[in-house]
Parts: sequence; structure tokens; C-alpha cells
Amino acid sequence: MTVTSFALLIAIGTLLLLTPWSWTNAHRGQSIDAFFLATSAVCVTGLSPVVVSEDLSVFGHIVLLVLIQLGGLGLMTFTTTLYVWLGERMSITERLTVQDSFLPNRSTPIKRILGLVFAFTFISEAIGVILLTAYWSATSRFSGFGETVWMAVFHSVSAFTNGSFALFRNSLEDFRSDYFVLVVISGLIILGGFGFLVVFELKEFGRHRLTDRMSRFRIGVQTRLTLITTSVLIVAGTLAIFLLERDGAFAEMSTPTALLNSYFFSIVPRTAGFSTVPMGSFGGTVCFVLTILMFIGASPGSTGGGIKTTTFGLLVAYTIARFRGKPHLDLWNRTIPQTSIDKATAVVVASATTVLIGVLVLMFTETRGMNAVESQKLLMPVVFETISAFGTVGLSLDFTPQISSAGKLVLIFLMFVGRVGAITLALAISLRSAPARFTYAEENVMIG
Repeated sequence: MTVTSFALLIAIGTLLLLTPWSWTNAHRGQSIDAFFLATSAVCVTGLSPVVVSEDLSVFGHIVLLVLIQLGGLGLMTFTTTLYVWLGERMSITERLTVQDSFLPNRSTPIKRILGLVFAFTFISEAIGVILLTAYWSATSRFSGFGETVWMAVFHSVSAFTNGSFALFRNSLEDFRSDYFVLVVISGLIILGGFGFLVVFELKEFGRHRLTDRMSRFRIGVQTRLTLITTSVLIVAGTLAIFLLERDGAFAEMSTPTALLNSYFFSIVPRTAGFSTVPMGSFGGTVCFVLTILMFIGASPGSTGGGIKTTTFGLLVAYTIARFRGKPHLDLWNRTIPQTSIDKATAVVVASATTVLIGVLVLMFTETRGMNAVESQKLLMPVVFETISAFGTVGLSLDFTPQISSAGKLVLIFLMFVGRVGAITLALAISLRSAPARFTYAEENVMIG
């Protein structure tokens, strides 16, 4: 259901973006551009072969906004809601897909999951709209109240869903010193990237503590792992980017502003590709740091992509446990089942393989006819673009507009796989897991 829903939404979005009403008179997008934009919006990536703020009309912007919202929240969720409202019985596979996407506890009623998903999404976006509208109205950023509200709505939805599209030609570069806007946008990105499980459990924890201070309700391992891994990535990313670019991309900024932008860039690579400085101003080392953050991505059940923070945190914790000689992984007085470790390993291997193949194919399509020196210069932009597409991030080293039609098709595939592939793979592993009837004799294989 997940793959079909997203594919159908992309097809509808492509048809709408093919209409002349979606473009300004100065630019008429090609079919491949409409397909690319629809995929990028539905997969909440943000990569674009055109200048969205100038080449798309108001109608085109509205289409993008709807695709971002539906893609971020998940057409699967809307479909499930209709099933619930109509009293239809979902198949076991469909029910597992919904529950595996949001909660590890399959006993949680789907109606309760959906209620939280919708409430959390629209309340968060509404708060962002109110804050940005009030601030931009007070600072007279735009010509009228209607335009102010529209810009607040678009960028709040784009930030929370990690859609990364901006109605400014240079993304958020004009706001690099605007503390209020960057804090609001980054806050929406974090909320959208946390995942609904975190909000669900924190809400339950707060409710139990308010009604009964002696309550033994505990926050689960996944929520703790998500919060800790996310916090570590934000702090480590901020420090690394600040130290590496203090005399580079951030040289003309004050120290507080440089720290703010470093903090912002530690958040956006994990699936929200807004930028406050030109990406080409970053050195190779920071670009490598950003690719790592893009590959890790957001958290399970969130609007973001990547291998997910819990997958990364789980494998790091498991590696440490094995180095300490422990036969299994224990976290917060709970033993993590080996099936979870196996699933995380499969997701990482499959994701890394997809990225490597994507880099290989994209290098082939984009470097044909070039000499050795020219093709070598494209390696970093291609690697960066590939991981950005797969992680549904949207950051680019100014490479997207230069990509050939064949290269755009490669990125479209990567964005689609990056959005629905991890869920589908994890579900496939879960459904096909069955106890073995017998085992063969063991034989060791040398490692290392």
C-alpha cells in the first residue's frame, strides 16, 4: 500500500505540474522537470532542477505545498483514515505497515495512532504559522498580510515535513542572521524529524506523571535512543561545523551568529535541505560531515528519510557491547532482540548498496565525454547529490540544475526508494521472519 500510494500521488502531482498554469511565462518546465519536482515534493526532499520561487506560478506553489503535506504526513495515513472511518477491515499486511511506521507496539489501536499523527502535525504547523506571521508582520517583511500568511504557511509546512522547498531564490540565506526565523524553522524540522512515537510516549509519560506521581510508566528504549542519538548528532555536528568553518564560510559572522548557523546546519542535513549560506562555500571536510548526517537521517515514523537515528544508535551501541565481550545488547535494563539488530544491519547494508550503485550510475551518466580531470572534479558533487536524494534531504552543491535527463531519472529513483524503501524493507523482513525447522552444522568465516 505504501509504494502504490506514493507512486499514485507522484503521478497526480506530475500531471498537475505539467499544466501551463503551474509555470510562469518566463519558464515552461519540461516533462522530466515536472516528474522530478513531483517526486521531490512527495518524497519531501527539496531538490529542484528549476528555481521554484521564480519559475513556478502561484498555482505551482500551491501544488507543491499540497504534495509536501501529503507526502510528509503520508498518503498511507490518509488512506488508513478512510479505512477506519468507513469501517473497512484492513489486511494484516496493511495494518502491520501502519503500526511498524509509527509504533513498535502493535497492540496500540490504529485510531489512537492516527489521532496523534494528525493532531501533532497540524498543531505544530499551526504554531509555526502563527509565530512566523506575527514576526514577519511586525518586521514588515512582505508587502501585505495575505502574502505574509501565505509565506508563513508554506515555510512552516515545508519545515515540519522536512520538505525543504523555499519561496526565496537563495533558500534562507537572507535569514542567516535572523535568530527568530532560524530557531522557529529548526524547531519545526526537529519536531517533524523526531517521529510520532517520541511524541506519543512523552505525552503518555506527562499524562501519567500529572495524574499519578507514583506511576511506573516508563519511557521506552526507542524513545530514549531517539532523543539521545538526536541530541548527540546535533551537538557533535554543531561543534564540528563551527570549528571547521569559523574561518571559512562563517568568517564574516559574529561568533553567536556562526554558532547559530552551525547549529542550523547540524539539523538540516538530517532530511531538511534549507541553507543559510551558499553550499559551495563549504570546504570538503564539512561536506563529508554533511554526507554522514544526511545518510543517518531522521527518526522512525517521522517525516524524514535516511537509515534513521535509531538504526545508527542501535548499531553503535551493539558494536560497543561486542567490543566489551557481551553476547547481546542491553539498554536501560532491557535486552534488545537479535532480530532488531539484524533488521538494522539489513537496512544499513541495503541503503549503502543503493547509494553506491546510485553514485556509480550517476557518474556514468554525468561524466560521459569528459576527460579524467573533469570527471574526478564531479565525484564529490555526485556523491553529495546521491546521498541527499536517497536521504530525502534536498541539499546540493549547486549540481541539480546541471544534471542530464538520465541523471534526473536516477535521482527520482533514489528519492522514491529513500522515502519508502526502508519501511518496505523492514516490513518485508518482519513478515518473512519464521523459526527455522532445522540448522546446519556451524562453520566459522574469518572476519577482519
